[in-house]
Amino acid sequence: MKQKKTGNIILLALAAFMAILLAYSNHFDNSFHFDDDHTIVNNPAIRDIDIYKFIVDGKTISTLPTNQSYRPYLTIENAINLKLSGDGGTRVFHIHIFITHILVCILLYFLTKIILEKSGFQGRKEYWALLVATSFGLLCANAETVNYIFQRAEIDSAMFVLAGLLAYLAGGTWKKYHLYLIFPLIGFFAKEMTFVFAPLLLLYLLIFEENMDLLRFYKSEEFKKLKRSLIKTLPSIFLTVGYYIFYKIMIPDTWTTGGDNTSSYNYLITQPFVICHYLVTYLIPYNLSADTDWKVFTSITDNRAITGIILLAGVIFLALKTSKNKKTRVISFGLLWFLISLLPTSSIMPYAEVLNDHRCYIPYLGLGIAVIFGIKFFIDKFFPNAYTSNNGKKTLAVIILLFLGGNAFGVYQRNKVWHNDLTLWSDVTEKSPENGRGWMNYGVALMQVAEFEKAETALLRAASFNPTYSYIYINLGILKGAAGDPKEAEIYYKKAIDCRNFEHVAWYYYGHFLLSAERYSEAETALLKALEYVPDYYSARVDLLQIYLKLEEWQRLREAVTTFSLSYPNDPMTIIYNQLLNSKQPLQK
Repeated sequence: MKQKKTGNIILLALAAFMAILLAYSNHFDNSFHFDDDHTIVNNPAIRDIDIYKFIVDGKTISTLPTNQSYRPYLTIENAINLKLSGDGGTRVFHIHIFITHILVCILLYFLTKIILEKSGFQGRKEYWALLVATSFGLLCANAETVNYIFQRAEIDSAMFVLAGLLAYLAGGTWKKYHLYLIFPLIGFFAKEMTFVFAPLLLLYLLIFEENMDLLRFYKSEEFKKLKRSLIKTLPSIFLTVGYYIFYKIMIPDTWTTGGDNTSSYNYLITQPFVICHYLVTYLIPYNLSADTDWKVFTSITDNRAITGIILLAGVIFLALKTSKNKKTRVISFGLLWFLISLLPTSSIMPYAEVLNDHRCYIPYLGLGIAVIFGIKFFIDKFFPNAYTSNNGKKTLAVIILLFLGGNAFGVYQRNKVWHNDLTLWSDVTEKSPENGRGWMNYGVALMQVAEFEKAETALLRAASFNPTYSYIYINLGILKGAAGDPKEAEIYYKKAIDCRNFEHVAWYYYGHFLLSAERYSEAETALLKALEYVPDYYSARVDLLQIYLKLEEWQRLREAVTTFSLSYPNDPMTIIYNQLLNSKQPLQK
């Protein structure tokens, strides 16, 4: 009988894997998007796999100073995948990410099974754990994270958080010598989201080992449980604090969250409504957008802010209330997992975007547990015969299949949206019509297919929503240059510089424009200006090499190549220009 059950669960697990594979079958050749451009496509630092450099130099992750966070594990992954891809395509990246996503589902299965055992769950734990893992694997809201290559870091973090928890729960040598900490430590190098490991471990201890009534934490007996759990969590807390200090030392000074001009207070009062949006999106992924046009609320009296605060307070109360009852502890664990793991991006630290669907990858691990066992609790209480009657079994099977099938269909459709820049940004302008960046990127995508009139319309619309965003005018300059209107192009480049944001990019593109117009002296001035902001700006340095070569300024070219070689010793440009220098007689005097 036991062998039969084992055989059934294996068959169902294989069916679940095939369902997830089919849902994502059309995504393996989807394009690079968003941050992929400056972290992978145009990032010379990852053309060679230099693990030591990736670990000691956070700048290797991106060519944009404001995006140079410290995530060496992610940089190593991207460098290896780029090398394996050969032609620079995305297939290797997507295969690697998909495998990691499947590993997360497998780890989630085992974690769910263990917490069901700890909670004294009566029923077929393997089947319920498989349902949790499958629903997460097929969740439509996760499609963005699986498709968006740079955000693979969310999946990496999830994998190491789950692996660390499972290693702790395995006990023995893992727990005795604190070897379980190896997994979150590696995860820290992938993304800061792994910092949630310690609070999630504490949450597990409070609910499943101490059986704490979280709603009455202030009582003497409950407070003792909290104290015992905190002591057990201390190794992970010390590790997190220690790494955070190291992280602050290693992260480049130029990195920002992107929300420098956003009030922490305004961001905070917006997040309860954002969290409610995430809750709804889990159940009904009705309006997924890769780049939303949501803005922070300016007042706490805003109806949306009030609604969000009330609903969030209700969710928190429910999460604390359900911790007391043995039958509902799993629900409490899942809801609090969801809320705790949203704290890094949904609290007082403002980010450039008010919300992003990929931020929910780790939170949805917990929310899935809460939703599934919340529904089960409801059925147990109000429809106790649902699991035994034929009609009840059929109804439950239909509901499960509709939920899984609907999400699988949604994933397949979202993959189509993420196919290339044109499909993605067209979708963004439909879902988020007031997003200036969305219209700008749609205009760039239209430029790439030579739809210049439509591209200009899109870019001008972007400027109407975000009139001080320099990238819009840079792209208008590129558009006018391609259309053979250099006078108008120059006006736009100068306007981009006047915006006083992303100055290094604005000066670079203006210099590149002047170089193409053979205005070498002016081009050099503009490019040197770009390098004042970002001394290691790869593209600006390459253009300077070209200027000195065109002018036959051999000594200056030699000096520029020497400087360039220090940062990019194995770069093709280093090799080419050194060969050119070695062939010139004036250098041999």
